[in-house]
Amino acid sequence: MFLFFSFADHVQIDPEAPFSGAFKGRERCAWVSNVIGAGASLGILTSLMVAMLGQARYLCVIGRSGVMPAWLARVNPRTATPVNASAFLGAYAVPLQL
Repeated sequence: MFLFFSFADHVQIDPEAPFSGAFKGRERCAWVSNVIGAGASLGILTSLMVAMLGQARYLCVIGRSGVMPAWLARVNPRTATPVNASAFLGAYAVPLQL
């Protein structure tokens, strides 16, 4: 409770600043801003990975139907995962994120 209620009055915090901006400039709470930024970055990467997993399955089905190249429909015989579609999406998505 101390962390959120005792370091600044609500009128002193810029409403346009991100949440982590409320902790900058406070000597005892400056590390919280870094933790929030790291958590936000990991959240973005996690959502990208989850979206890629779902999209790879869609590409696999579209490859089976003949709309996309058939090599996207190939799955690993042991794990039954669409390896080609996952690799294609990874190679496509990573440059977009950089």
